[in-house]
Amino acid sequence: MRKKKYIEVEPHHDEFGPPRMEPEIITAELKSKPEKKRIKGKKPVLIGLFFITIVVLASAGVYYFVWPRVEMELITAYHESTGAASSGGFINVNTQLKNVGTKTLEDVNVTIVVIETDSGEQAASATESYYNIDRGEKEEMRIEYMGDHYKAYTIELNIEFQSDGNSYTQEFIYNIEEDDAMNLYFNDNIKG
Repeated sequence: MRKKKYIEVEPHHDEFGPPRMEPEIITAELKSKPEKKRIKGKKPVLIGLFFITIVVLASAGVYYFVWPRVEMELITAYHESTGAASSGGFINVNTQLKNVGTKTLEDVNVTIVVIETDSGEQAASATESYYNIDRGEKEEMRIEYMGDHYKAYTIELNIEFQSDGNSYTQEFIYNIEEDDAMNLYFNDNIKG
């Protein structure tokens, strides 16, 4: 406890004149101020989480925008439309190529072949070539053919491209069974 001095002034009467004021010193004990309660644990945890978030976001930004890499994302969609009296239908195979890396993809060649699994006959095929696919750009190719949704198909997707002086070749095989849904999606990546 701290002690603080207060001065209290009381009037003092004198026989010869008006009352005068004389100070009298009084000592009083003061209560010390209560200390602020610290919330232990919460504030440091929040600050730590903030800095961890900043580090993660900075790392992701460096990886996405600065770190040199070759990466292509492929999305292939298979869609069947039934025909009249269940005699067959219109079948679409769409493939989207997206450059999600930082390097330009050059001399891109894509071949899609659809094979009827039971007979081994080729139902449809297509080949596309692209000169360059820059970062963030998308290219799409499509095959449409009359098929039978009661048959099983195999889709062979072959991709060749160059980037940063290196050659890349990748083949993907997708099997479509006759009891599968009429809409199927396949998502793949090629990383260099």
